[in-house]
Amino acid sequence: MEHLTEKYRVAEHRRTTVGVGALAILAAVALMVSGLIGSEFLPHLDEGAIWARGTLAPSTGPTEGTRVMDQSRLILASFPEVTQVISQVGRPDDGTDTTGFFNTEYFVDLKSKNEWRPIFHEDKDELIAAMDRELSKIPGALWNFSQPIADNMEEAVSGVKGELAIKLYGEDLKVLEEKGDEVVGVMRHIPGIEDLGLFRVLGQPNLNLTVDRQQAARFGINVADVQDAVETAVGGKAVTQVLQGEQRYDLVVRYQAGYRDTQAAIKNIRLSAPSGERVSLAQLAKVEIRDGRRHQVQRAGPRSRQRRRRGDESCR
Repeated sequence: MEHLTEKYRVAEHRRTTVGVGALAILAAVALMVSGLIGSEFLPHLDEGAIWARGTLAPSTGPTEGTRVMDQSRLILASFPEVTQVISQVGRPDDGTDTTGFFNTEYFVDLKSKNEWRPIFHEDKDELIAAMDRELSKIPGALWNFSQPIADNMEEAVSGVKGELAIKLYGEDLKVLEEKGDEVVGVMRHIPGIEDLGLFRVLGQPNLNLTVDRQQAARFGINVADVQDAVETAVGGKAVTQVLQGEQRYDLVVRYQAGYRDTQAAIKNIRLSAPSGERVSLAQLAKVEIRDGRRHQVQRAGPRSRQRRRRGDESCR
């Protein structure tokens, strides 16, 4: 009887129950489509600082990387809203980030927003846009802006220096590069996407030596002899050991810098043929510069190709 009584009670207020349920569903749908509720659990925290990153060409060396870093630091420090700028080029001293001199990073500390110029209306995005316009005058550099803590957290979670990322996996690095460019081309037209960038896996110049076996055979020189000569002249080879107490160190010898630091000098490395003739490396091998892999990321087996982006409030 109690069960039937409860059923009658619900039936008596059925209209009220259905009406309240319908209103709740409509309210939930309205909140979802209105944009008042974002896709993130917590709102963005303004850390009072900017973490800027400039990416140069993969072949950038320490001299050019340092020059661009100094120039960029002066540009950022020229803004009255900035109190200090700390910069770095290349990988950190602890070696935890396998990057090269093409990577420059900047910690930009800011004043309180009430001390900013009125032109920015205390809006951090407008200040970042102004900085981006000035930094974009440096040719060959791609810029990305984040915050110090947010940048570390995003990299720890996804392994990518960016707020949002798309990862492509495959075996052929050239195909990954092409597909990455296609993805960037599509996402470039999506409203709300900012600081769109692509992590290149190719572009590092490599000096390749391909031994001509027929030429080597003409002079009676083995391929192993050519490889050994290049290793000794350029990389160095241990000839003995130095003892200091219980410690032992290899004593490595190689050519002086002037005889191994250019492509022409390497081509001029001499080998002795069994006949006593002195043969240059250029007569035995093809020495050429080709673009190779800059770095390779592997997660759970396959090679990875990544691209990053930062979204504004309209695409969150």
